[in-house]
Amino acid sequence: MFNVIPCIKSNECLFKHINSKFDLEELYILNNKYQKYMEVAKLNIKSYLLERSNVNYDMIALKCYNVLRNEKSSNYYQLLSQQGLDIDIFIIIDSFTGFIETNSNMLKKELSLYRGIDTVDIENKTTCLFNYLYFLEEKPI
Repeated sequence: MFNVIPCIKSNECLFKHINSKFDLEELYILNNKYQKYMEVAKLNIKSYLLERSNVNYDMIALKCYNVLRNEKSSNYYQLLSQQGLDIDIFIIIDSFTGFIETNSNMLKKELSLYRGIDTVDIENKTTCLFNYLYFLEEKPI
């Protein structure tokens, strides 16, 4: 077991990291082919907020991005290709909570570890804590 220290990054820091790491195309919600994933992300965020006793769902503000295929993202697309998947990678981010949803397991792990966890996660033994611990123990992809 790990001695876990709160280390959550700000949403602004997370957005800067993602924007520096990838070339992104923002997908607008009304014309979004990932609309079903957006609905799942909303449900996950509601669960996330309930774990914190912070039930202000009105603050949820999702943005969806397509990760463009190029040199910056080649490792992520290569792994999907090795798994027999020919799909675009998306990232859904809630600007209120910093919650991240993506269809790339490698990217989900990386962004979750980069973002970190906060005191609330540790004290309440939230799903975020258990995901974070799982990612720490998981072997590299």
